[in-house]
Amino acid sequence: QIAQRKGVPLHALAGVPIQEALKSPCTGVPSDLAVSRESVGAIPLHLTEMAILHTELNTSPQVFEGYVRPLLQTAPGNFATEPEPPPPAPVNLTQQFTHTYEGHLSPGESQELSIAIDPGLSVASFALFDPSRSLSVTVRGASGKVIELKAEENGLTEVDDPQALFLLGYGCNNPKAGIWRITLQTTAQTPATGASYALSASFQGGARLQVQVSPLLPRLGQPVQFRAAFDQQGIRVDQAQVRLRGPDGSQETLPLSFIEGAYQGMWRATQPGLYSAEINLSGHTDEGDPIERAAYYTLEAQPAQRRSGLIYGLSCAAIAFIGVFTLVIFRMRLSMARRVEGAKTDSDQDEKFIPG
Repeated sequence: QIAQRKGVPLHALAGVPIQEALKSPCTGVPSDLAVSRESVGAIPLHLTEMAILHTELNTSPQVFEGYVRPLLQTAPGNFATEPEPPPPAPVNLTQQFTHTYEGHLSPGESQELSIAIDPGLSVASFALFDPSRSLSVTVRGASGKVIELKAEENGLTEVDDPQALFLLGYGCNNPKAGIWRITLQTTAQTPATGASYALSASFQGGARLQVQVSPLLPRLGQPVQFRAAFDQQGIRVDQAQVRLRGPDGSQETLPLSFIEGAYQGMWRATQPGLYSAEINLSGHTDEGDPIERAAYYTLEAQPAQRRSGLIYGLSCAAIAFIGVFTLVIFRMRLSMARRVEGAKTDSDQDEKFIPG
């Protein structure tokens, strides 16, 4: 969003310890588990890489001594003024996602989630967010067999940090097409209040969902255009929609209509703040294989320009007041001039009748 840098150099650090797509359920690789190098370097800047996980970037002595301290100790004048870089080229991301499965389980409950794996995928990865860190996970492939999750074969990753983006990540190379079933089960460690969860699946290969959202920083009441389409022919879309979550947690669903080769819809923000948007298309291939893709965006609705409107109104009022005031002064001066002129005329007439 920064179009003019005023010559200020930008620096960023990318964690790149994860190199295999199988071990990165949330982002492309290389990544730090939560943010990909591709995302960090999406705009022109001075990019530094370190093999540090995302959860350790803010506390790592290596990061501070090797990256932060040298920047802080750079003397004034030693940062060269840089020319404005060209606009970054559009990024065509290869990683695709399904919609986010979310819910809440009370003690003793379980939930089975069905995820469609379409043909042609080279990697399918799953990420589970469980703040209680108490749910057990069972994965069954399209054949119905339970898959034993191992770090070597499935890139099993467990994050021992309740504040982290996810608790558990795993994946499969060349997954069999069909419906995969993931069962979440409460355990003895599940709190009496239950456990909330969210699960997403990401894919490498296969069909890609192409999405355009504009603008990302709308004013209140300004229309936001959503446009989504698959990059392959032969996919029959059964459902196309946008799920929006507002700053206050409220949710709404915007159906998309097929217009000029893509599924489109218009939406307007009703309150200022951050909105999340999940654009979701699901359907079937010509062969009958289920397919689903989702894309995620963040929008920030800007407050209405009340101050500008107020200033404009005050300016108009001031101009009107000045105009009226000027007119009044002009009429007063005109009236005074007439009185003076009349007095002179009377005086001249009086002088004519004064005895010699």
